[in-house]
Amino acid sequence: MSDSQSIRDLDLNLLKTLAALLQERSVTSAAAQLGMTPSGVSRALARLRRYFGDDLLVREGRGMAPTPVALALGPAVDRVLDDVARLRQAGSFDPATDRWTVRLTGADYLEHALLPRLAAHLACVAPGVAVHLVKRSRVVDDLRHGHADLAVDMWASVDAPDLVVSRLLSDRLVCVVRRDHPSSSGELTVEAYAAASHVLVAPHGRPGGLIDGILADRGLSRRVAVMTSTFAAALPVVAVTDHVTALPLRMVQALAERWPVTVRELPFEVPPFTLGAFWPARLHTSPAHRWFRAMLFELARGEPIG
Repeated sequence: MSDSQSIRDLDLNLLKTLAALLQERSVTSAAAQLGMTPSGVSRALARLRRYFGDDLLVREGRGMAPTPVALALGPAVDRVLDDVARLRQAGSFDPATDRWTVRLTGADYLEHALLPRLAAHLACVAPGVAVHLVKRSRVVDDLRHGHADLAVDMWASVDAPDLVVSRLLSDRLVCVVRRDHPSSSGELTVEAYAAASHVLVAPHGRPGGLIDGILADRGLSRRVAVMTSTFAAALPVVAVTDHVTALPLRMVQALAERWPVTVRELPFEVPPFTLGAFWPARLHTSPAHRWFRAMLFELARGEPIG
């Protein structure tokens, strides 16, 4: 008998049957443990006897007694079954007990609008799961080369066939000023908005943007007094100056308690924007990553998660 043929003749179900027989010393009791019929266990025992060339278990009184070969096989069978169980567990994920780290990258919206609630939820339901925010450089490269597991960024900013893309959330821009700003009450006109000094958030370090285009269509322009690369940096500047800025509403709601600022509606229509979640296709079916993404999407929708 060749090695390949002998391997084909011995499957895990036979080993499970042998382990149950060695434990129960009874065909009937082993069948009950395995959820099989006694005749099914007897047929499996006959196959095991042929494979090992030994009786393995023989009648003795009302039960069965293992042969020396069976006793020698017992520990090895237990080890094989334990190894198989660990292999199965490696393809599963239990958030309540598993220790695991997920690396996120992307816009600072992720850090300030989503991370606090995300961290609070994980502390309750998945204390072994750590979140590491890695510095954003080139999102596609970070995901491709394993520097990050998931990115949150503007929907149109990432286009790569080897990444999975899904819409995460939509938000809109609002005007933010300090609480005692001259324009914190009363009507905010387009002209008054344009005439103010502005804090511009430019993640890529380039001036101009959507609002500048809207103002230009009306024959207006604005003066940028401060340009920052992150949304979060704009709030403390606005809080201590007469400058105004435009920020995502959910970002302001997450951070406004730290700064004496007021939210105003912009005096013109600005289309909402969409953030997407991006991850490598190789992580798409990972149980741990699937669980994390499902939880993140629920959180992003503003739904209770538990």
